[in-house]
Amino acid sequence: MNALAGFSGTLFPGRYLADALVADAERLGFTRPGDEAFAGRLASWWHRASLACGPATSTRALVDVIAMPLFAILGFRARSMTFDETGASIYLETRRATAVALLVRPWASRPSAGVRHAFNFARALGAPWCVVLAPPFLSIVSARGHATRRAVDIALPHVLSPPGRSVFLALAHSAMFDATDTRGSETPLDRLVAQAAQ
Repeated sequence: MNALAGFSGTLFPGRYLADALVADAERLGFTRPGDEAFAGRLASWWHRASLACGPATSTRALVDVIAMPLFAILGFRARSMTFDETGASIYLETRRATAVALLVRPWASRPSAGVRHAFNFARALGAPWCVVLAPPFLSIVSARGHATRRAVDIALPHVLSPPGRSVFLALAHSAMFDATDTRGSETPLDRLVAQAAQ
């Protein structure tokens, strides 16, 4: 059973998300932006997004109104994007130039299960992580070639208020995707996954 509303998936045990993830992230050197300022930016973003978007919203509008503003708040920048009949593929970069794959899919009633394209796109970018945004769900997926989908699924807007907001930030902020070794293969997020498995 998951102990924290708005989070599911197989990447982290629910109890770890609720009790230890934020403290472990801070021990790894993650410094949270000011909670009040961050909370205000997230609340404003979601308010605008929820008024403008829904199940009939085009992919282009989801990218413009939901994806790009959210990932800017989280500290990413977009290097390139392409659109096709299934959605958008966006090459994100952290402040330290680590690649992260982002797929934007149509509005959904549950987290996206189809991640083959996400894996392929992440591998093409040399990215160890991919994010699938199918509003109101955001999934952070390991692109390391596991036989099964290893992801944390996040339900917006449930995670935008305490206590979920701190966990959301510790999982989704660009600093958690920054490479910490010279090969670019280990990130703070990888370390959290390893810590959760102990």
